[in-house]
Amino acid sequence: MQKIINFLEGQTQSHSPMIVADALSMLGIDPDPERVILVAGTNGKGTTAATLQTLLKASGKKVGFFSSPHLEKINERIKYNAEDISDEEFQRVFNILRDRIAHYNFSYFEYLNIIAAYYFFCVKNVDYAIFEVGLGGTLDATNAIPHAINVITAIGMDHEDILGKSLEQIARNKFGIVSSGSKVFHSHFSDARVKEITGEISAEWIEADAYTCIVDTEGIYPRFFLDMHGERHEMSIPGERAAENMALAVTVFRSLEVKWRDYMHALSNVYWPGRMERIVYRGRDVFLSGDHNPLGICSLTNLLSFYNYGICNCVVGICQDKDHTSMLNILAKVRDIRIYLTETPVKTLSIDNYQHNANIYMANSDPIAAFSAAFSNTKQGDMILVSGSLYLVGLIRHHIMCYK
Repeated sequence: MQKIINFLEGQTQSHSPMIVADALSMLGIDPDPERVILVAGTNGKGTTAATLQTLLKASGKKVGFFSSPHLEKINERIKYNAEDISDEEFQRVFNILRDRIAHYNFSYFEYLNIIAAYYFFCVKNVDYAIFEVGLGGTLDATNAIPHAINVITAIGMDHEDILGKSLEQIARNKFGIVSSGSKVFHSHFSDARVKEITGEISAEWIEADAYTCIVDTEGIYPRFFLDMHGERHEMSIPGERAAENMALAVTVFRSLEVKWRDYMHALSNVYWPGRMERIVYRGRDVFLSGDHNPLGICSLTNLLSFYNYGICNCVVGICQDKDHTSMLNILAKVRDIRIYLTETPVKTLSIDNYQHNANIYMANSDPIAAFSAAFSNTKQGDMILVSGSLYLVGLIRHHIMCYK
């Protein structure tokens, strides 16, 4: 398996979705577009897709789910009925495809997208396949999969070097997954220009159903409930942004399943690690939240306002292509926070290159050392939090699970 991973990680030449589509056609991968769901947006793609996966599975459907990035193991990116593809299945599919598509010289992400499509449609014959867009929409490899159902979560500033310097440009790129006549389920767009763009695209635009996020702060930790269509269900993922994303998933599910109300209880079973995930480590609760852009950090700070703690010892590492200055300045406004600055295992911004106005409590380029320092300084009643990058969260999560 490691040889395959090494090969894939060495593949860097990206292609247009048309080339990927050509390969899919050559391989005989031709799914019914009505059974393919593409999820784009700046934040909340994973939570929305994971919720939809859980609801569809609860209703008895066979569901494929392709996501990125993974936290600890590449298998996490390709799921069938919420279970990661096994090493054996991954290797078998890869070996079937490699010689047939070798001449394309596909990138790492494109290879994984094709492996997932083959696994879902040619091996498992899924009822629905959910593909989380990797970056943007227009030129993303997932856009090569024939699809009639589009889902677009909240849109904000991120990847400006690739997607554009304005919210309008970013929105246009993400809306590139939408084809004429298809359905687009979306979160509320508050920006007027983004709303105008939807009118330029001939599709059926469906805003997420109305909902209310109810917060119970009576216990040790807050509990969050989604109040929707006259029913209230506890959410397994905390936060008001999680409620927004789950409401969007419910809206999509309601259009696909006549008896949708019978499966709403599954909202308490949605599993999406690394999103304000709580893990007990050596007798202390550690929270892992892979918020990796200003919009995500804003959601995190809102969520933290519902928690009672003494000091928030927060380990933060940010990738080099992110707006680290805005992210740190937003975090610095959190009540009683100590920021332990570190580096990420992938695409890291060096500690020496940070530019910010935030007061850093401690800096250490070694993520494990930074986490250990934060953990040592966490007293009873304090919080320890890891954020800033899913890559960092994955590394710390692996460390915790190995040494807990």
